Amino acid sequence: RSALGWSSHGQPSEVSRDVLRRAAQWFLDQDRIDDALRTLQDAGDHDAAAALVQARWRWFVEHGWAATLLELAAKLPEPALSSGAALSLAYVATTCGMEARVEHWLDVSVRNRKSDSVVAGWSSMRAAELSLRGLFTTDRSHPERAVALLEEAVALEAAAGTPDHPIAMIGLAEAYGLAGRFEEAADIIARFWRERNRIPLSTSIALRAAGQLALFLEASGSSHELDRLLPEATAAATAAENSWGSAAAGPVTAMIRIMEGRRSYERGELAAAEGELARGLWFAELSHHTLWLVSAIVFTADLQLGTGDRHGARDALVRAREVVDTEHVSPFLVAWVAAAENRIGRSAARSATRAGELFEELTDRELSILRMLPGTATQREIGATLFLSINTVKGYNKSLYRKLGVGGRQEAVQAARQFGLI
Repeated sequence: RSALGWSSHGQPSEVSRDVLRRAAQWFLDQDRIDDALRTLQDAGDHDAAAALVQARWRWFVEHGWAATLLELAAKLPEPALSSGAALSLAYVATTCGMEARVEHWLDVSVRNRKSDSVVAGWSSMRAAELSLRGLFTTDRSHPERAVALLEEAVALEAAAGTPDHPIAMIGLAEAYGLAGRFEEAADIIARFWRERNRIPLSTSIALRAAGQLALFLEASGSSHELDRLLPEATAAATAAENSWGSAAAGPVTAMIRIMEGRRSYERGELAAAEGELARGLWFAELSHHTLWLVSAIVFTADLQLGTGDRHGARDALVRAREVVDTEHVSPFLVAWVAAAENRIGRSAARSATRAGELFEELTDRELSILRMLPGTATQREIGATLFLSINTVKGYNKSLYRKLGVGGRQEAVQAARQFGLI
């Protein structure tokens, strides 16, 4: 640094800035965009560095270095970044599991917006912002808000001359899926997936869309369409993982791997399903995407139950329950966890009945009430949670105690734990 003429305060001299700018150009010519960006920052050339972020952010995503770009961009003064660059960084944050940074970069985009601000691929800056806000910053336990924002984004793009904007439409489909409108969601994404070679979608967006499509096809019971999708989607996921590395590609290929494992399980290919779901679960954890994580855990619990590992299945669902109880998640996801808990409860009840330990199998409603008995909720509170009257809860409790052969709540809890029902 002293040879290049750095000052005693660590700032580059004019001579060193010139050298660094030429070095940055050399890195650009060699397609070493990350080194070019670092070098421009070393030169203190924030405007050139910010322009490079806006021009080449896709390079970082396609190489699996999205987190690196966000780290470098955070060192730039906010005023140096255009509104479009900040908006692009908000999207980049979604590709690498850093959703907490999405709102920050969206806010920077709004603060830096000018009348002539543009972002590549969008006719409306507002539509791009609404799409990201709808999918990544809204309360997912109330998906109707996300649907409203995405529908507005689609309308804005259409008014600006871009009807059926692919990213806005795929975003709207994801919002529909969060709201449990699976068939509508699948129809939209399937159309864009079929036309992906004609429509300019980035690899990361295409992979994310394929994963979401697979999930919505599963949720709507469209197994034939899912079987047609998965070979193409898994081939694309494998190519991305080989190119970027598993850790970098995982956040966008997670749901494809999860659904690959789910279909193997449904076909009875349990050994294959175990490896595929383990891989998908690891990727989901890398992505910090709650929908993907809980789906992977629920499907893993079903697999463990199918292989006779009831304790493993129960432990998995304890984790899933902790997530849905402590985070804002889509209502359909809460229902999936409850259904999986019922499946494990029914399995345990059947085993206990066959062994002569239970007089009679428990119903789904009885199992739901039984799982609430270890807590402190009163019968009235249990009824409010399950949308039952207190008299109905009392009736179910009486039936529960009879089937378990106990005389009260604490004995029922002890018996349920003994039988593996809770």
